[in-house]
Amino acid sequence: MMNEDLARGKDMTGADDEAKTLASTVSRQILLLVSHSSDSTADADACKEAALTYLESIKTGNVGVLSQVSFLLVAKDWPLQVRIYASKLLQHLVKLRWDELSSSEQMDVSSASFELMSEVAAANPCEECGMKSETVTLVAEMFEKEEDLEMWQELFLSLASLSSQGPLHAELALKVVKRLSELEDKKHSHHLLQGLPDILLLEKHFGDARNAEGRDKVELAKQHSDAVVACLNAINSLTEWAPVPDFSEYKIIDQCASLLSSPEFCRLACMFFTLICSRERPTDDASGAEFDSTIIHICKMMVSLGSTNLHYIFTDSSAIALYLKQMLWFFEHYKFDLHYESLFFWLGLMDYLTSDLKAPNYPHRKGSASEVFTGSASEVFNSFRHLDGGKKDLLLLIDDETASKILDVSFQRMNKNDQVLLDPGTNLLSLEPSSFTFEEFCKYQKRLFVLIRLISSHKPIIASTKLSSRTIMLIKNISVSSAPCVQQYAAAMKSQSTALEGILRRLFRGTDEFAGGSSQVHSQLHVIFEGLLQELLNANWTEPVLISAHVDYLNAMFPFLKYLPDTVASVIDKMFALLTSLPPASKRARLYICSSLIRLAKTADKSFTPHLKGLADKMTCLQREGTLFPGEHSSLVEAFFAMTSASGGQREQQDSFLLLLEPVRQQWTQPEWQNEYLSTPSGFIQLCSNAPLMRSIVDTVAVFEKALKGCNFKKRKLNMSETIHPLASHLSWMLPPLLKLFRVINSLSSPDAYQTLPTKLKEAMKITEAELRIPQGKQSRKLTKGFLTYSSKGNTYDIRNWLKAIRESGYRVLNLSVSMGETFYTSINANEVAVAFTENIWWMEFRHIKQLINSFVGCLVSSCPADMWEPLLEPLLSPLLTHCQRALDSSWTSLLREGRANVPDLIGFEGGETKLIQLERQLLIDLSRSTSDLLSKISAPELNTGLPVLKHSDQLVLAVMTNNGELREFVAKDLFNAIIMSLTIDENVNNNSILVGMCSDIFVYLSQRHPAPRQVLLSLPCLTPDDLRDYEKALAETCEPKKQKMITGSIERRRRKKMRDFTSCSSENGVQVTDPSSSNAVRVSQNLVVCIYRCCIRGGTCLITVTWTKTLMGLCVTIGVDDSCNRSLCKLEIKPWLFTKRKGYKNLEACDVYWDLSSAKFGSSPEPLGGFYVSVLVDKEMVLLLGDMKKEALKKTKAASSLGAVFIAKKEHVFGKRTFATKAQFSGDGETHDLVVECDTSVSDPCLVVCVDGKTLMEVKRLRWKFRGNETIVVNRVSVEVLWDVHSWFFGVPSSPGNGVFMFRTCQAVEKTWSSTQVPTSLRPQSFGFTLFLYAWKNE
Repeated sequence: MMNEDLARGKDMTGADDEAKTLASTVSRQILLLVSHSSDSTADADACKEAALTYLESIKTGNVGVLSQVSFLLVAKDWPLQVRIYASKLLQHLVKLRWDELSSSEQMDVSSASFELMSEVAAANPCEECGMKSETVTLVAEMFEKEEDLEMWQELFLSLASLSSQGPLHAELALKVVKRLSELEDKKHSHHLLQGLPDILLLEKHFGDARNAEGRDKVELAKQHSDAVVACLNAINSLTEWAPVPDFSEYKIIDQCASLLSSPEFCRLACMFFTLICSRERPTDDASGAEFDSTIIHICKMMVSLGSTNLHYIFTDSSAIALYLKQMLWFFEHYKFDLHYESLFFWLGLMDYLTSDLKAPNYPHRKGSASEVFTGSASEVFNSFRHLDGGKKDLLLLIDDETASKILDVSFQRMNKNDQVLLDPGTNLLSLEPSSFTFEEFCKYQKRLFVLIRLISSHKPIIASTKLSSRTIMLIKNISVSSAPCVQQYAAAMKSQSTALEGILRRLFRGTDEFAGGSSQVHSQLHVIFEGLLQELLNANWTEPVLISAHVDYLNAMFPFLKYLPDTVASVIDKMFALLTSLPPASKRARLYICSSLIRLAKTADKSFTPHLKGLADKMTCLQREGTLFPGEHSSLVEAFFAMTSASGGQREQQDSFLLLLEPVRQQWTQPEWQNEYLSTPSGFIQLCSNAPLMRSIVDTVAVFEKALKGCNFKKRKLNMSETIHPLASHLSWMLPPLLKLFRVINSLSSPDAYQTLPTKLKEAMKITEAELRIPQGKQSRKLTKGFLTYSSKGNTYDIRNWLKAIRESGYRVLNLSVSMGETFYTSINANEVAVAFTENIWWMEFRHIKQLINSFVGCLVSSCPADMWEPLLEPLLSPLLTHCQRALDSSWTSLLREGRANVPDLIGFEGGETKLIQLERQLLIDLSRSTSDLLSKISAPELNTGLPVLKHSDQLVLAVMTNNGELREFVAKDLFNAIIMSLTIDENVNNNSILVGMCSDIFVYLSQRHPAPRQVLLSLPCLTPDDLRDYEKALAETCEPKKQKMITGSIERRRRKKMRDFTSCSSENGVQVTDPSSSNAVRVSQNLVVCIYRCCIRGGTCLITVTWTKTLMGLCVTIGVDDSCNRSLCKLEIKPWLFTKRKGYKNLEACDVYWDLSSAKFGSSPEPLGGFYVSVLVDKEMVLLLGDMKKEALKKTKAASSLGAVFIAKKEHVFGKRTFATKAQFSGDGETHDLVVECDTSVSDPCLVVCVDGKTLMEVKRLRWKFRGNETIVVNRVSVEVLWDVHSWFFGVPSSPGNGVFMFRTCQAVEKTWSSTQVPTSLRPQSFGFTLFLYAWKNE
């Protein structure tokens, strides 16, 4: 075997015989040493000793011989054992005898070493694994020994050159870099870092590996992957000492971050971030700032990639552990920026992990506590059955320690800098930056609350224990604190109570389940929160701010209280104690306690019955003593009624209601105040000056509302209705004075009464912008200043709030009363209702009519029994609808003709004309919608048996069933046409089905009664008489409304195809031109012309797109070639003149492009007028030639012929104020026409004019109504279809008007000359030739 190995190394060309002989002898000794390595006989030992002695003599002998022999023996012809030993001899030479070599010899050895590395890299990887390691060590030793900087840099350049030869070479070079980074002597570290960008080509190797995988080149992909691993190992070695900002500067951080999404490399990438983040921060300010910036950048990268690609990281258990550890380090960091960035990751992660946590089906004993608690995913593994495997394993990594750290940091940071009082270590944190506004901090605080809530789902015991202990500690600290700290403690209590409420809502969110916890977890949570509640009940504070915070805590405990009904009474007593302890000046805090009692009332059940009488007595006593203010009394009434309805029986309810309402009834029904203040407008004026009485009236109406709402609580909660409402017997005395109050308030708008009003009352009746912001049909429930304070005589602000409160609460009282059914109709006088709301209907403002319809009349119409329609609804609806018809007709006509709606609400408005117009339109639209909704309810099928069921058109029902010719013509003509036009508006896409249904109903039911529907359809430019006959025939074949709607939708879609398809146009061969941004009202900042040519390339049809662009940097030309399937074959961009030559040549994959624009002449358009050529060649044949320098182009390209590309489409942007001009070629004869579009949008009735060569061929009047459409004109016997869309000109954003879109497309030639400029409908062709898109931008 040894002789065979020796024979393989005989051919040593380039060496003298003596060196060959010596090399053979050395190799023989090496093989002897290797062959007897495992033999322990005496002869073998003697042979090994002799071989070692001989080899040692070579190592210590002549250095030149050592060098020459070693390099001879590392050649690939020698056995691997010999080559490895020879490599060690070279390492010995470099490490111990390097100085014995001259500079030239050192260079020779270095060069030979790099050649050896290149040879080894290209060899068989399996056979050369040992040689690779030894070669890397050899080269690394050379770098270490080199003292001269210039020589060291030469070596590094050789290493970089080697790295660029391929992935195998790069792998070895990167291993050398890793060895260099591990050297203790960092004398050349700076130069090593400077050369890293030439070697650490992480992104390149990763991309090449993925490309190789895509091409199924497995071996090549593995080579590049090995290079990526080597690169990451080298980077991780550098992180121990290299300056952290350098990793950002050389893009290493970004490249490693991208590898987090790769299962193959994510562990090493995570290791890089862990190592670099563990570096100590430099002490000097400049370096420290750079360090901080880099670490923040790292945090952002890890958060972003971890949030989107965590499933890739999760495939490697060690990588995910490293990643979560690093993200926790960021979250705990004293720097706020790092903590803030990582917060989003933990929010997303915990939301994902806890989203599927649900309660398992545990066997429960009825009535046991375990019924109402849910459990935790960490303590109870049964919860994991609802998660997929990935979530289950990932949840296990969020252990108790991790959850505790997240909670500790969240609790510390949820207070502002000046409010931190609990944690001694908090002052070490860098809290929110000074640039944080209050709103920004509130958003940040809310995110912390959400994270705490999510952690509590996973670790309920830990979260509950920590928050409970912190709260108890806070309570104890307050008891010994000084007065100056009260505000800070109150703020801390506010934030902790919010966190507590979030946890309790998360844990106690079901009626009989708690996320699947065990009985042990249930018991622990029960003990924790019972202890906390007891501490809260025992706490006694006197400062109003602390009392408010105390109420916050009790509010937070409500989700838990519903499972401890025995403690509800204690909590209510505590609430009343807190209420009475507050001074009268603390009105908001007192009202807050009352509203909290309403929330608590909804947790009550039958166990609360024994406490009802005591509570009623307490409320009555407080009211008599004057301890309760009006707003507080009404809120407590609602709470009491809710408790009573939810807990007591019918008898107990009646007794309790009578006890509370009897004092109110005695005052409300007194005839003296009604006669004095509610009989005439002058009496109401006196009432507004009596502020205490007015406030009492407002509060009484609020009490009625609260009482009715409280009684309805149980029915809403249990989804049931009772035969007798608890307050049914009280409606007869509640409603009559309320109707009188409405009557006198409505009378204030009459001209006679309005003239006598004092100025403050007139001002109070004016509309405010706040009222206009209230959504349709809604009322504001926010308490205003007028509910909290008022002057002795009532100022303008007070009166405005009183009127608003009476209307809102009064309408809700009527609405709730109507829901009682028959009781309501027997408790009122129909004539009084009609008089109260219609006596002065002609003077009522739009917003008040809308409120009347939405809040009362609509509900009354829906629920009114048949026998009450004539006595009750007819006197109410007849004047109401008559007035609405007249008012809306007048306002809409004024708006369309004069641009102003002139609504009565805004007479004397001083907010500017622009704002006035906007508010008028809003009020007009709101009332129109409310009236339409009322008509819809009136025409509901259940109220009109025998009438056709028309789902989409209530006005049509009236037009069909009445003989009102004006109404029938309006629906058949105006409404029908308006609906068809509205189908072309993009904003109506969500209502498309409704609009089509209305069209279908109108045509089906009115086309036989009125000629207008047929005339409207025939007037449309895209429908022929044959189309109409087919449509009528299809409708006649079915009586089903659904099928009729489908037929209408089909014909409408065919019609809209030409009307709306403005940004894309298809010719016979599938040519398509698009401009995705043209529909937006955004002014482009550049001129753009796109020309498309159809040509034949290698037997197939292709499209060549030439784009001429004028930018601030100059002119740019882009040429693209696409095949018939719209796949890009090649693309060339001739950049602006500032960056490129004006003539040249480019060889592309699919074609050759020649251009000469050096003498090009330009006008206002970016497309040259002359003095240029652009040519495209395929296989030395000219397929496209543009410009007037055709001879020069043929001479330059040496092309044989031109195949004649066809100009099929052009897109151009033009600018102007009212005139937009361009040139167009509509036929193949080469004649160019002057095309002008004129439109002045500043006039009241603008029209659109299209002129060709100075001759007007098309004029569109009433353009505001016909902002989209199409017509056909004739240019030189060529039919040209014109489509326009100028919607943005009229209805776009005023500050940024959009562009008008015009499309001119040629059709087949006209066979004869028509006298009219418009082509008849029957002649419209279906195939098109050339298409011109014109985007017209107005210069305002």
